[in-house]
Amino acid sequence: MTFFRYIFSTLIAVIAVVFAVANMQSAPLYYSPFDNPVELPISVIALSAMALGFLFGGFFIWCVHGPLSRRADKKRGQVYGLIKENDKLKAEKAAQESSKPAPLMLSK
Repeated sequence: MTFFRYIFSTLIAVIAVVFAVANMQSAPLYYSPFDNPVELPISVIALSAMALGFLFGGFFIWCVHGPLSRRADKKRGQVYGLIKENDKLKAEKAAQESSKPAPLMLSK
């Protein structure tokens, strides 16, 4: 699975670099209706918009999955505690059974 992730990430990076090299002409960026526009290359404008979208998407996913992750961590801790308790009880049972005297076998 990580192999495909690396392939996909490399492909996206190559596409971004090709886009940046192909779009070096300047375009005005109006960030306020009252100020003069800022002249930036189209690639900077587009890649900045993509980066902001990536950050907002990551923040949204973090907000949605944060409570779920905390709940899963809590449940995982409970499971590990129950496993430890089960192992302890098994050890106690084995110790009790080994301390019992063996039943007498009467032969005829």
